[in-house]
Amino acid sequence: MSSPDAWLRVPYTDLLEAQAGGLHKVYKDRWWALDADDNVMFYQSTAHPQCNKDLAIVQHLAKNIPVEHCQFIRLPTAYVPVKLSDLV
Repeated sequence: MSSPDAWLRVPYTDLLEAQAGGLHKVYKDRWWALDADDNVMFYQSTAHPQCNKDLAIVQHLAKNIPVEHCQFIRLPTAYVPVKLSDLV
């Protein structure tokens, strides 16, 4: 299991609509790993979401997330803010 400091948590409700004035990567029909506070999990940056179209894959990814209990949610569309620095 990786260090808790390596994980970025974002409330899943923040991904339901695109934020004005920024770049976004749009994910369609994906399962997401959530912590107990309903935050979606990213490894190190928003460039590494813990999501997939296959629930079994997200359940496998969740084994490395340092939370006591992961939940899973399927979002029809998620708008993830993108930083240009994450793309290089």
